[in-house]
Amino acid sequence: MNKLTSLILLIVVLIGCNNNTNTTNENPISTDTGNTTDFSNTDSKESTFDFKSFPKGWVQLTEVDKKMAVLRNCDAVNLTLYFTENDNNQPVIVLDGPQDDMGFDVESYSQPNDTIIFTVKEKDSRNLQYFKFIWTDKEKGLGYWIIPGWSTEAIFVVSGKQLDYPVVYCDDEDGEEPYPVISEYKLKDNVSNKFQYYLQFLSKGEENNKLKISIYNKETSEVQEIYYQPRCIFDFESLCSEVSYFKNNKKIDEGLEGHHNFIIADYNFDGLEDFAILKDVGGGGGSWFTYFFQDKYGKFREDNFFPLNDVSSFPFEINPKDKTIKIGHPVGAMKAWSAVFQLKDEGWEMIHSETEDFTH
Repeated sequence: MNKLTSLILLIVVLIGCNNNTNTTNENPISTDTGNTTDFSNTDSKESTFDFKSFPKGWVQLTEVDKKMAVLRNCDAVNLTLYFTENDNNQPVIVLDGPQDDMGFDVESYSQPNDTIIFTVKEKDSRNLQYFKFIWTDKEKGLGYWIIPGWSTEAIFVVSGKQLDYPVVYCDDEDGEEPYPVISEYKLKDNVSNKFQYYLQFLSKGEENNKLKISIYNKETSEVQEIYYQPRCIFDFESLCSEVSYFKNNKKIDEGLEGHHNFIIADYNFDGLEDFAILKDVGGGGGSWFTYFFQDKYGKFREDNFFPLNDVSSFPFEINPKDKTIKIGHPVGAMKAWSAVFQLKDEGWEMIHSETEDFTH
């Protein structure tokens, strides 16, 4: 074998060894996190983690007197966590705590073992963080969320199932002192196709009552809680009479005294279910109601510009075609007042009112 041939063989051997070395040492430290769905790479492998079936709403639980409970409006408010989407249909994790909501874009998720890992990036930030979740009792909807900067390890329950746990509600002035639950009531299942309503009467005495309204969204499993202060003191059991006039062509039948106290209807003609709840039993002029309006996200809020906020009695006609609401009540012993409010592009307007003698 001449020198040229030997040199060529030596070069071939060296190249082969170098290729083997590169192949072997490409990942000297294992970073395997299981199959990962990466939203920045549309060609990525499909994750073994089933994100679609993963619950999208969570409520933190805290141990109080050796029992798990939900804290509300205390010095240590429980965190709620839920998933939504951004404008690019990318999942977003929202943390709702004592301060403002915090949103985190989900860059990817994976499940290498029992731990589900969400790689997230806070809005307007380039830094990646890792939210981890571990089921502790899947049947009961319980699991640990491990969130950087919030808690080393916090137990959460699937939104909706927190109704199985007591609520420790604290008044701003009373600090940690809870309002005891005097009684509770679940509205009929068929009163609404979309929501299930729960009422809890909280009291610290005749002059200090609150009503907690829990609204369970049957479509999203999210729960909204509203703490409501009625003007008057009324028997809780008398509150528990509900009716729906929402998209069922039922004729309104609410008198000055003989009326329901939780009334579902579309009061602002946007096609969404709203509700009215008793505020004050009133006198001869009829009872007062507080109105809560559903927004496009399925949450209920009061509307300070709704004309019936300061008017006693429930409407005797709600006309979606004309977008009008008609009300009326007695004025003294011999007269009656009536009015018509119409929703226009610029807002509500009273388009007619009159006071007339009772007709017999």
